Amino acid sequence: MPNDFGFINNEFINLYSKDNPILNSGDSCYFLMTNNSDYHRPLICKGNIIMDLFSDGLNKDYYIELTEILETPKVKCEFVLGAQFTIFPYIDEVLLNRKLIVINENTNFNKNLFKIEAFFIRNNYEKIVDLRNEYIKIIKSEMLKQISEIDEIQ
Repeated sequence: MPNDFGFINNEFINLYSKDNPILNSGDSCYFLMTNNSDYHRPLICKGNIIMDLFSDGLNKDYYIELTEILETPKVKCEFVLGAQFTIFPYIDEVLLNRKLIVINENTNFNKNLFKIEAFFIRNNYEKIVDLRNEYIKIIKSEMLKQISEIDEIQ
């Protein structure tokens, strides 16, 4: 497992370092996001941090303007188009309450931000790919445990 995060007691822990610095408003970044149904299939995206807030003294929540979804057309068709996402409208530098949207080919992300926890953000493409690979391993392991628990009932 990379040394920029941990998975302890079913919680993802982001570990800041020289290689995984705290990012701030105005920085560009790469991040993982999922639609509201398929948490097991994170999408690699690129964006700009518009606002950042500490959520608990150590971790930050980032509000990111999406500039690009870095996935194949097939993945976009399966997990983006027609899928529901949670966004936060941002108008005149005021963050509004969350809103659910279904994305289509004409969706305009201008002034609509995605709230992303620090764990799911990196400052370069290679690191976000590595993070996604590790995240998928963890999610797959957790899902297999749940299947095993169901199988025990039968």
